Parts: sequence; C-alpha cells; structure tokens
Amino acid sequence: MAWRNIKRQKVYSFIKIFGLSIGIAACVLIYLFVVDELSFDRFHENGDQLFRVLQVRYDKDTGKETGSQQFLPTPTGPELKQSLPGIKHQTRYANGSGAVRYKENLFRENIQLADSPFFEMFTFPLIQGDPVTALLDEHSIVLTRSTAVKYFSDEEPLGKTLAIIFGHVRKDFVVTGVAEDVPPNSSLQFDILIHFNNLPTVLNNPDILNDWDRWYCPLFVQLQTEVSVELAEERLGQFCTQYFGPKIQDYVNSGYDPFIFGLQSFKDIYLTTRIAGNTGLSPSYILSAIALAILLIACVNFMNLSIGLSSQRSMEVGMRKVLGAERRQLLWQFWGEALLISFMAVILGILFADLLLPQFNSLSGKQLALTTVFNGFHMLVLLGIAVFTGMCAGSYPAAVISAFRPAEIK
Repeated sequence: MAWRNIKRQKVYSFIKIFGLSIGIAACVLIYLFVVDELSFDRFHENGDQLFRVLQVRYDKDTGKETGSQQFLPTPTGPELKQSLPGIKHQTRYANGSGAVRYKENLFRENIQLADSPFFEMFTFPLIQGDPVTALLDEHSIVLTRSTAVKYFSDEEPLGKTLAIIFGHVRKDFVVTGVAEDVPPNSSLQFDILIHFNNLPTVLNNPDILNDWDRWYCPLFVQLQTEVSVELAEERLGQFCTQYFGPKIQDYVNSGYDPFIFGLQSFKDIYLTTRIAGNTGLSPSYILSAIALAILLIACVNFMNLSIGLSSQRSMEVGMRKVLGAERRQLLWQFWGEALLISFMAVILGILFADLLLPQFNSLSGKQLALTTVFNGFHMLVLLGIAVFTGMCAGSYPAAVISAFRPAEIK
C-alpha cells in the first residue's frame, strides 16, 4: 500500500524524497566530520598510560589554574625518567627541517625528532625495523612508507644512507625503519623521524640539550600501569619544586603566577582547550546542532506536504474505516509510507554526500571517506537516522489523517 501510494503521487513523492535526502546528506557529511574529530589519538595501544607534561600556572591565592603551556626545557625528559620511578618511557618531540639527498633525489623536508622509546610508546606500526632499536642511534632515521617510495622507489630502503643538510652541516643517516603512513587523525605527524640528540645540529645550538632556561619542546611520558595519575602528578610536583624552585620564586617576585608540572592525557590533547589555540569540541557541537536543525527543517517540509495532500487521502481513510480498519492500522500505514520514503532518502542522501565529499574535504581540510559509515556501529547510526527521520516526519501527518471521521468526509 505504501509503495502504491508513493507511485501514485510521483511529483509529491519526489519532492519529499529529494528534500529529505538533502538534509540527510548534510547530516552524513557532518557526522563524518564529528566522528573524525572524536577519533583523534584513540588508536594508540598504550593510550591510557600516555600523557603530555604541562607547565601549569595557578593563582597563588585560590590555587585555580590560570593557564598552561606544553613547552619544557629539553633536559627535563631524561632527568624526569631518572627521578620518577613511575615513568616507564619518556620522549621529547621537536620539529626541524633540512635538505634530504639520496643519489639524484634532493628534497627540502620537514623532519621530526624524538627519543628512542617513541615507537614503543606510540602505535605507529613499523613495516620494517624493530620499534625498540629503530631510533637507538643518532644516525638512525625512520621514514614513512610514502617517503620511502619517494626516495627509493622499488629499492629496499632498510640500510640505505640518506644525507641531510642542516644549514651548512651535512650528516649521514642510515634507514633503520619504515613506518606506515601516519593517519590523519593523529596529533603527532611525521614523514621523517630522527633521534632527538640531533637537535643541536638541526638548530645549530650545541648547548640546547643541557639548557634549563629555554622552554623549547613538548614532553610525553608513559606511566607504569600500576601508577595512578594522582601519584604521578604528586611526584611531578615535587620534581618541579626541586628543579625549578628558584625560577618559580622569581615569577612570584615579579608579579607573575607560579607554576607547577601537571599531566594531560594524550587522548585529550587534540580536543582540549587547555592549551591556547585549540578549538576543542566547540566546532563538533555547533556542526551537530546545525545537522539536527537541517534534518528537522526537512522533516517539517515533509509534514507540510503530507498535510497538504490530506484532502486527497480523506476518501481513502473514510473507505478503510467503513470497511473496519482501526486507527492504529491507519497510523502504521502512514508511518510505513514515511519510513519507506525515509529509507529511499537515505540512499539518495548517501549518493549526494559522496558527490559533495571532495568539496567538503577541501573546505574542512580533512581526508574523510564515505566508507566510514558502512562499518559496524556507524551503520546502526545511519539506520537510526532513517528510522528517526521517518517517524519524526510521518508522526504528525499520520495522526492528523488517521483522525478523519467518515461521516465528515466530503
């Protein structure tokens, strides 16, 4: 019956389906964006034990946090590892650049630096090489898959030597590992990774590794599984007081807020507003509200068209009631029509979303793929959108039309 009524009202049915499909396409695109935002840094196996060490400023009278920043002196990491027994691994992370040469291939590249436990802490799978030893030596270098292809094409990259020129200094590195390309939903991005001890060469600053006065790079730690965050932060505060007590006092004497070291879960880095410049979850909340508003507007348009056609359905309703149909049967008929239209609109909406995805990716700066919605939980969400839309759009028209009294129909 639902399918026959849809075919009978071809123009109105097309308008309903097309209107709903536009709303659903917008919802699918925004859903992909929000899912990608929420998935940042969630793929690390040690995620619950990974933290970033922050310098946290607080009001000396109230004790409330007044600000924080992620950059710490470079000697902090190794000293922290030696002083605090609850820390399993630590790695500093810094950005640099240099001219990378292999035979006739020469490219200017962004180069990241990290300590040797980097691949033990973070889940960036190595296609070739050992996570424990890949960055053990100052002359070791790890490339991503696409970077290895860029320099070596079909050659075996492991063991090959790359020359990197930092300013006027040239240094040779041996490829000790090839990692999978870093996923877009990672806060840490790299194509080329070398040992952190190369930082003096990269910056042309021989004292940078022992400079306690230059707050230069982020520091990440992995806690032992049996160590609580509260205990680690307590020990971290004691470490901060021991090593930075005079500097903290100078801050206070100069009228600035004192500081202490704190821990921030690695999973929260991307979505937090704790560090200045991070947008947090606000864009996701705003876009979700917009998606819901668009979908509700499409549902309202559907309702208006259905109510406008009620006069043409009154005779049908009257005849069915005279023949013994109950109101609940009529309700299910109209809900059935709405759900069928909704499922058709979902299919068309997915096609529209696929057509608009390249432009949406360009606008959002992401690399979203429509295949995401066809996996597990996301399929249930898509099904839920279809059912919600059908029930929401069809409820009021079904209630109005099924309430017609046969004796009053003209």
